[in-house]
Amino acid sequence: MTFLLVLATATLAITAVTAVQLTLGARRIRALREVDPAQVTDLPRVSIVVAARNEERNIREALQSLLSLDYPDYELIVVDDRSEDGTGSILDDMGARFNRLRVVHVASLPAGWLGKNHALSAGSRQATGKYLLFTDADVVMEKTLLTRAVGFMQRYHLDHLAATPSMRMPGVFLEMFGASFVIFFSLFSRPWKARDPRSRCHIGIGAFNMLRSSAYRLVGGHEAIRLRPDDDIKLGKLIKRAGLRQDAALAPEYMSVEWYATCRVKAKSIQGVWTTLTRLSISPFQLAAPFPFVSLHLAYYYIANPINLISINFCRTPCAYIGTQTRIPSPCAAWWNKGMVQCARQQKRERWQMARLIDELKRDHVEIEAMLAKVRDNGITNKEAHKILIAARVKLLAHLKKEDIQLYPVLNKAAVNDATLKRSVEFYAKDMQEITADAVAFFDKYSPADATIDIEFAKAFGRLYSTISRRLRSEEGSLYKAYETVHPL
Repeated sequence: MTFLLVLATATLAITAVTAVQLTLGARRIRALREVDPAQVTDLPRVSIVVAARNEERNIREALQSLLSLDYPDYELIVVDDRSEDGTGSILDDMGARFNRLRVVHVASLPAGWLGKNHALSAGSRQATGKYLLFTDADVVMEKTLLTRAVGFMQRYHLDHLAATPSMRMPGVFLEMFGASFVIFFSLFSRPWKARDPRSRCHIGIGAFNMLRSSAYRLVGGHEAIRLRPDDDIKLGKLIKRAGLRQDAALAPEYMSVEWYATCRVKAKSIQGVWTTLTRLSISPFQLAAPFPFVSLHLAYYYIANPINLISINFCRTPCAYIGTQTRIPSPCAAWWNKGMVQCARQQKRERWQMARLIDELKRDHVEIEAMLAKVRDNGITNKEAHKILIAARVKLLAHLKKEDIQLYPVLNKAAVNDATLKRSVEFYAKDMQEITADAVAFFDKYSPADATIDIEFAKAFGRLYSTISRRLRSEEGSLYKAYETVHPL
């Protein structure tokens, strides 16, 4: 009886803590209702990409809602992924009646792909928008949703936005299952932490995954997750790993999805993974067999071997080539210990220099943003504010030069054998070239003492301030972390 009482008390405590955590976390999630669509003026082109397979039951209603969106410049790309029902004919019929709709038919699935991932990748290659919105073929959207989402991304300078729909679930038991799924999904993903660059938590929702096209290309798109049935979540993970900005938003009043259809799609995706493993002649026993041996190996190298403990502390990687010796012969002990001490001192010195560079660059960020904020708040109509604008230009150019000399050479060297890092470095280098050109043009125009300060200055400065702020935050979340990882020790 005592044991049961302790168990019940522990269960109650865990449940209470979980409930408090979920309640506080949910209150931190922003909502799309906060955005007034009438106040969103900058509306770039958006490409909506939908993957459809055997969706004749819901696709007409879903596409009608997408074609009725109150957004001036968007395209709708629907990929028919080898449908065996009337989905293809419905799409062709609607494509003939709506110029905004483009239909892509996939006849066969290449090896090494899941169907939905391949379809979304194929659709993204046809896209021409600044933003990409990936959604499912059974999602019904309210007409202002897209405008609200674009306004939300611009307000918070996001590269990725995942929005939550309401779920239509026929039946009490399915509603109970859906509620349980939401709770466990929230505990697992912690969507309220997705916006925190210091947190590893990430988010992705198949019903509404919206990204900047440049961010999607940077992380490798769906090609990087071609065999993941949870492609929506993993796409968010790629975005977070790249140091880009993401967030989750509540949108149940603007978007709905039929839960039963979504469950069926997920089940088919998992079935596709199983089929792929079967074709590769991989059995469950083969998948499970290596785990005990891998666990023992890692336990030995990372825990049991004191030499590797030293190696991990100082080198960040285990010295596998000496891992077979748990004891060093006594005649060599003094020499070995002396060498390890010298090695550790040198590595500490290099790590200190690396940390100092990152700290210097981050301090530059703070100073640059502070200067630009003063100009934003006070303008440059007086002599003192004009000096601040000139100082901001000097500081920004010196910061860029420091990165070119000390940061990028290390990253470029490491990127030779790392395709993901290479794409990231190339993206940031190209992005910085464009930002630098815009900044130099702005400073050249408004730095002279006789420059005209009018509404055009306010608009140009607002764009520059927003772009530079986004860039500086992105650098800290991606480039600087990459530098700390690949800097040779």
